[in-house]
Amino acid sequence: MSRLRIRSTPGARSIAWLLALVVVAAGHANVSHAKADEVSEHVAASTYIELCSSCHGRQLEGGQGPSLIDDRWLHGGDDDSIANSIAAGVPAKGMPGWSSVLSPQQIRDLVVFIEQKRLAAASGSRGIHDRDGQVPALPREVQHSRLHDFRVEPFVDGLAEMPYGFAFLSPTRLLVTERRQALLRVVDNGRLLPDPVQGTPATHRHPSGAGALLDVAVHPQYRRNGWIYLSFADDPSTAVDSGRPEATMRSLVAVVRGRIVGNRWVDQQTLWQAPDDVRRVTADNEFFFGGRMAFDRRGHLYFSIGVPDADRDEAQDLALPRGKIFRLLDDGGIPRDNPFAARSGALPGIFSLGHRNPQGLAFDSNSAILWSTEHGPRGGDELNRIMPGRNYGWPRFTYGTDYDGTAIARQSTGEGFESPLQQWTPSIAISALAVYDGRAFPRWQGSMFIGSLKAEQLLRVRVEAGKVVEVERILSDLGRIRDIQVGLDGCIYLLVEALGSKDRSRIIRLVPSGG
Repeated sequence: MSRLRIRSTPGARSIAWLLALVVVAAGHANVSHAKADEVSEHVAASTYIELCSSCHGRQLEGGQGPSLIDDRWLHGGDDDSIANSIAAGVPAKGMPGWSSVLSPQQIRDLVVFIEQKRLAAASGSRGIHDRDGQVPALPREVQHSRLHDFRVEPFVDGLAEMPYGFAFLSPTRLLVTERRQALLRVVDNGRLLPDPVQGTPATHRHPSGAGALLDVAVHPQYRRNGWIYLSFADDPSTAVDSGRPEATMRSLVAVVRGRIVGNRWVDQQTLWQAPDDVRRVTADNEFFFGGRMAFDRRGHLYFSIGVPDADRDEAQDLALPRGKIFRLLDDGGIPRDNPFAARSGALPGIFSLGHRNPQGLAFDSNSAILWSTEHGPRGGDELNRIMPGRNYGWPRFTYGTDYDGTAIARQSTGEGFESPLQQWTPSIAISALAVYDGRAFPRWQGSMFIGSLKAEQLLRVRVEAGKVVEVERILSDLGRIRDIQVGLDGCIYLLVEALGSKDRSRIIRLVPSGG
């Protein structure tokens, strides 16, 4: 990273050694993987402020030394080149090497920190945590994209801070899940009804807030049969633990269907729940539930289950449910042509394997392609085309690195695995996706719309002949986009969560500008 020009002083070196001890301590602390990224980023930010900011500015904007976020690099801007420049320095430019002071892990953390700041600068995003809990105002002016102009309108406010999914029952009526409270809410004509739906299934909520009530979907023939589908973190007390006395029962994703009559959940049927013999654990590893659902045009139901990093190898085990995408009949039966339906020892509902944390799942009814977006660890967020029986590599192949900066994958290539059509490093904390099939924006037909949490972006992605040919940023800096749906009116609806802001999450929509 020849851009850095740091004067090596005894004081700076003392601070660096102190920071090294902090990083080592953080690495050995009992910190959950859900928080590990934040811990590493905080320590890397402190390292940067103490050692680099006097030359390159507190926001990496430049000073005595040049900017680190303008994508102009003299000796390479890829991760390895930046790491090598930090480690070896560029003496001719007055920059010392830091390999004797910073460990490889610390250098890697610093590289990731710089990459994240570059991404934020490119997107113009400040991040929800920089707003002191304030929800950003929607733009009043017309927004311009390559193919369509549009306006951003509010649709409904007042949702809890952790909504997860929503689905339309009619052009003006929809259901929203609130994850932390495990509530199913009704929105009617842009108004959030005060009383949640009563009688929804009992759920489990991890103390971190993960889990509880997850996604909601409606049957393709909903108007005829009234079926509504819910995914959720099931209550482990409903399972019977007859195994080792030290074992505890973990919660896993379950899927049910039911109907709503008079604001009450009725006619519930359990479609999928993990067998008791795969529930036993000896650690608190109930993260990365996934739980996204989608229907194909034949009425098959797909849903995802993620896997925590502590148990990542489960993603490659067909006898275990985590790290998989499943396919069922609409009543919970197993399709005869499921890829592992006849394999001894395999869970017959598995459709694909090798997934880490699928956050988005959508079926393109025109192309008959199932798409998924997936969280990587530190980097390596993915867009995948999901095909029957295919292995998507986790944890044997990934573009991301572990939270402590070390390598994860046992293979350096994707040979034998399905490679993502697009990957994002550094991570944008990719979230949901939808395939546009409405009439309001005709030139967007077939495009995918993909959201992000940390980067707070809405991307339009176009794929042709199995390759991504266009990625366009449509919106940014409006909050963490948790779910995306194409409304029955053809407008694009975004579920935007506001962490730390009670009842400030909302649904907004993109409507044609008329221009």
